[in-house]
Amino acid sequence: QSIAVLYLDNLSSDPKDENICTGLTSSITTAFSRLGIFDVKPRTDVLKFKNKVTTAGEISSVLGVDAYIDGSLIRSPNGDDYIANIVLVDAEGGKNIWAKEFRKTSNDILNIPNIIVKEVTQFLSGDVVANIAPIYDVHQKSADETLPLLGQGINLLDSGDYSKSLTVFDSILVKEPDN
Repeated sequence: QSIAVLYLDNLSSDPKDENICTGLTSSITTAFSRLGIFDVKPRTDVLKFKNKVTTAGEISSVLGVDAYIDGSLIRSPNGDDYIANIVLVDAEGGKNIWAKEFRKTSNDILNIPNIIVKEVTQFLSGDVVANIAPIYDVHQKSADETLPLLGQGINLLDSGDYSKSLTVFDSILVKEPDN
């Protein structure tokens, strides 16, 4: 089975949340790849669909996948909670075949990728996926800073600003030297 993870749409009024969306997208892609049971399209292949409205048929045609993850992220009015709406779409038929809403604080948002991968894998295979190793061993106090930095670094990399992206990635290593 092949799968792609499309960039999550930032529905928040704060443009900085775009970095969190990118970081979550990268983390979900990494989590699926680490399982080794799906043919996972790399981030660079799905980049052409970032911030674009498109059809399931076009995604299926261009990426050649069986299914894809799509979704959005919005920060709640209180500023500390996030709501992520995630769907698994049958690429050929264009129908949502799995969906879930996640409500997490900024400190718990890094749990979302592992939960998505576990539940989607269980849904697709019918098997319970016991323990998926966490993608990052992020200290809760720094999670609020690390995920946006990861997204910022990837966004800079995608725009071709390699020097600035390396500076951002280096700052993550300073905050999280064990990762």
